Amino acid sequence: MQLGIIGLPMVGKTTLFELLTGSRESSSNQNKSNIAMAKIPDERIDYLSGVFKPRKTTYAQLEFIDIPGLLPGAEKSASLFLDTVRRADALLHVVRLFDSVPFIYDKIDPIRDIETINYELLLSDLDLIEKRIERINNNKKNNQNPKEMKLLEKLRDALSEELAISSLSF
Repeated sequence: MQLGIIGLPMVGKTTLFELLTGSRESSSNQNKSNIAMAKIPDERIDYLSGVFKPRKTTYAQLEFIDIPGLLPGAEKSASLFLDTVRRADALLHVVRLFDSVPFIYDKIDPIRDIETINYELLLSDLDLIEKRIERINNNKKNNQNPKEMKLLEKLRDALSEELAISSLSF
């Protein structure tokens, strides 16, 4: 499983990444993701390993991706951010609540920061849905699934009104 760590620049994503993975080889390049694996210790595995004495004990692993920070208004930054986010299975959003380092905004406002990231994710979802609707409409064979089209239109309408997909009932 891949867990993407997201947020605005300079909020502590890389610090958290290093703490979770034990990695110190993070990239100094702000345009590149850092990737590392972390073993998930499990007492049940330890117990079973003690009972059955296998040659090798293998723990579950989680892949962490330290996704470069999203710079509001920077198209290249948003593109890299969204490409990496799409590959992750789950997201962990880090928000700045400290003022000890320079930041892209003068005032600390975690709600604004969360909304900035959520808005970019919403726009990305809307773009994917609109492309899918367009592909279905342009399909010459016209093998449309009416249920899929109805769902896509409902999702598009909700996202156009800036509603989170998770707030919908199906």
